[in-house]
Amino acid sequence: MVLHRLKPGKEEMKKTTKAIAKTNRNLKKEQGHEKDDASLARPVVGIARSLTKSRLGSAAAEQMRKMLMLLVAVDAPRILLQLTSLIFMANGAMKEDIDMCEYFAGQMAVTKCFARAGFKSVPFEINLQGSAGDILDPIGFSVALCMAMRMKFNSFCQIAAVCSTWVFLSRSQTKCSLWNPLGDRRVRAVEDANEP
Repeated sequence: MVLHRLKPGKEEMKKTTKAIAKTNRNLKKEQGHEKDDASLARPVVGIARSLTKSRLGSAAAEQMRKMLMLLVAVDAPRILLQLTSLIFMANGAMKEDIDMCEYFAGQMAVTKCFARAGFKSVPFEINLQGSAGDILDPIGFSVALCMAMRMKFNSFCQIAAVCSTWVFLSRSQTKCSLWNPLGDRRVRAVEDANEP
């Protein structure tokens, strides 16, 4: 297996960001949403940048501005912009040093494969890290977000949530059906999957 690392220049990144933003604007026009949400998010970017610059220095502020503008370009929810700003203010400039990130890693087969190939690979798994690996926990969500923020540009991310209780093959054990979508709550795996 041959893995390539792509290192696009600044111009390629700008073109990609502009293309994503244009596609989002066109979709909104088709759906009848004329107002651009990016204009609503710009104040968040400006405030966060000025706070970070005064507290952490211009390098961290510039890194955070780029991250926030990418989130704006892909139409991320404003709450994610605020969380990202808070993480930057707490941690400062982040190293973008992760080549591969595997969320809901389980036995970490993909993480181990990438590590053997020489890539810096990081797993995110509740069975390995406890509450720090639980995406429904505030601490775990922050850890997951920090891991995503530390990934290199054009790195690999696998998100493979456990869906075994929702597929038709396990209906005999889970008792999930159209008429009983929550299934047999006495089965621990079903109860965990149903947890809000």
